[in-house]
Amino acid sequence: MDKSQFCYRGELLAWVNELLELKVDKMDQFSNGAIYLQLIDTVFQDKVPFVRIKWNSTLEYEHLYNYKLLQAVFKDCNIEKHIPIEKLVRGKYQDHLDFLQWMKSFVESRLDNNFNYNPQYKRVYGILKLLLFNNRQVNIANVKSLLPKWAWSDSINAEYISTINNVIQMETGVYTKNSVLPTHSSHYTQHSFTKSPLNRRQYISDDSTELQETDRSFKLDSVSSFNESATETESVHTNKEDKHSHYFNINFQSPTNSYQHFNQLIRQQSEEIANLKKQLKDSKMECQISNLSKEFYYNKLRQIEILCQKNQGKSVDTKQLLNIMYANN
Repeated sequence: MDKSQFCYRGELLAWVNELLELKVDKMDQFSNGAIYLQLIDTVFQDKVPFVRIKWNSTLEYEHLYNYKLLQAVFKDCNIEKHIPIEKLVRGKYQDHLDFLQWMKSFVESRLDNNFNYNPQYKRVYGILKLLLFNNRQVNIANVKSLLPKWAWSDSINAEYISTINNVIQMETGVYTKNSVLPTHSSHYTQHSFTKSPLNRRQYISDDSTELQETDRSFKLDSVSSFNESATETESVHTNKEDKHSHYFNINFQSPTNSYQHFNQLIRQQSEEIANLKKQLKDSKMECQISNLSKEFYYNKLRQIEILCQKNQGKSVDTKQLLNIMYANN
């Protein structure tokens, strides 16, 4: 058996606090299931939807949501491990000690030590996405209200939140009024799409000079008539050249710039596709969790209905009702 199976409470808490940058000091702080979800995320990045984790849940039925999410992640990652939800939700010391020992063994056997994992960033990122999704203001107070004390850090300040908020808005393409828009320096300026127009005047002037030197034997009036003709030709060609240059400036793209432009479009569309796929995956997981919750509460109602039918015309034992209502299986 792995030596991590024999870790004591202090060693387990120190390991979790170091790995996830937390301040956990009691085993019952694991009862809401949020820590287990992030421990799995250290091994299977982007499999855990942080936006759905209830970090500050305090009641058993709230904890249940996190454990159903953990079940869905286990299934998605093909982790064959039974989660004793009913025991873990109640926060029993020995149950969490056993499960955390298994979790430590599982994570350490698969953890990539070269991977730079930022646990605090992941938590704040998920909370900010939740705030934006619910159209709530992004500020320190709202972030702090969604994190327990053992997951809060003084390094989470306004600048830190603003930076992550801008990252989220760049990913989604949606910007709020207070967000700082990212600046993009375009590689495709007007100069890169145009060429300097030919100096037709200089070209004709040079030709005229050459012709004048060649035809020195002509009479003065012949030279004058030639120069007048050349001036008219120059005017006509200059006007044509100006039109062609204008068209050239507007419509021409060099092959290199065109290739770079299409590459940029492909990258943007690929990022958008990846983002949509992730949203679809999150929606499917949310649907799965909703179905589990629906079945869970439907079964409770069905048990209460059966109990009432058995006691028609008689009073129902409240103890039996409470047992059904607060059962976690």
